[in-house]
Amino acid sequence: MNMAKFLRITDPRDLDTVHDIIHDCYFDVADIVFDSPAGLLSFKFRKLITRGRHGWKDFFFTSRTLPAVECFLRFSDVELYQIDDTEKVGSYDFNVLKYDPREKCISVLTGIPIKIKIRVKRFDVSVEVTDNAFEPIQRRGAEPLARQG
Repeated sequence: MNMAKFLRITDPRDLDTVHDIIHDCYFDVADIVFDSPAGLLSFKFRKLITRGRHGWKDFFFTSRTLPAVECFLRFSDVELYQIDDTEKVGSYDFNVLKYDPREKCISVLTGIPIKIKIRVKRFDVSVEVTDNAFEPIQRRGAEPLARQG
């Protein structure tokens, strides 16, 4: 089954379409890559795949964890960026992106505090959802919940 999708927006008024894809998805700070010659800042993140009608219910009441696919959030025409990782937890969840047209600055807002600001020459954001599956996410010290009879 081909799940690959690509979305590119050049108008900040379309940010909700990006939010629909990235919201509550996790990225690792170590997986943020800047290609300076191309002016491209890329966030590799994982998107959970839910099974059935009750994705979260299935997750909590079975011994299986949900699989995830590899995705990328990319910012083009980046002049400079700043990441101030005060919490140092490694993984963060996307909430929303905010754009300030006067400053030409995109802020990445997350559930866990981290300051990410991206100054761009022009607004150009893309999201790619690939077919590359991640192994089920296992948190250190966490075990899947067993089904209770």
